[in-house]
Amino acid sequence: TTGRLKDMVEKGRISLKKVKYFVLDEADRMLDTGFEPDIRKLEDLGLPPKDDRCTSMFSATFPTEVQQLAKHFLRKDYVFLAVGTPGGANEDITQCIEEIPQGQKKDRLFQLLEQNLKSERCLIFVETKRSADYIGSLLSQKNFRSTTMHGDRTQQQRHQAVQDFTSGNCPILVATSVAARGLDFPLIGYVVNYDLPDSSDFYIHRIGRTGRAGHLGKSISFFDPGRDSDRKIAPDLLARLIEAGQEVPEFLKAFDNSGNVGFYNDGQSSRNTDV
Repeated sequence: TTGRLKDMVEKGRISLKKVKYFVLDEADRMLDTGFEPDIRKLEDLGLPPKDDRCTSMFSATFPTEVQQLAKHFLRKDYVFLAVGTPGGANEDITQCIEEIPQGQKKDRLFQLLEQNLKSERCLIFVETKRSADYIGSLLSQKNFRSTTMHGDRTQQQRHQAVQDFTSGNCPILVATSVAARGLDFPLIGYVVNYDLPDSSDFYIHRIGRTGRAGHLGKSISFFDPGRDSDRKIAPDLLARLIEAGQEVPEFLKAFDNSGNVGFYNDGQSSRNTDV
């Protein structure tokens, strides 16, 4: 992380003076979730000026506000390259959103796993660490080979979960949004949003774990009509589906011009921290 790098530079263990290439992956998150001061500090600790280095930033989503922050670290003649629609979903992913009340989610998940997902590698997203452990425990009781990943796991436990999932030893991974970015899992057949995230950007990052490197993928999301955050994100989900040429479920069409305001996550006030 940038904080760790800053600490090592301040202790004199490494020097940044000869850096030629400066790369920020998941740049939108790094710039809008508190890493920006550390990145600026690196410039004070010997990182060559932006005109004397090559700076590259990568992300699946890049809101306008974050683009403005990024300009501080880029040359005036920087190039912005967008593949597809900025912030849009990969067209190789078939998106399916189902209206499932909270009390019916477990049964629907087991049904999906039994019918369609048993032979596929599947990544299941939940919103909280407690939910990850709970769903993981239920899957084990049902004899599904699964593992879990969230913020309370040690680095060694996370590494083991990634290894088990990638190798196919545990073809089902239940995770919070810690697995939505920065990890490249090959050949995931399905992504299931057991709980929808509270922003459409996180939705795009989550479903982007499948349909990678030219492979087709599918995402299935459970929409709980009784959950406030699901209703708030509904207009944005509707727009994402239309934008990607996906089939729009009838229940979601009700949120078009219904007076519900599309939800935009500014990276601060409503981000779930229980991951």
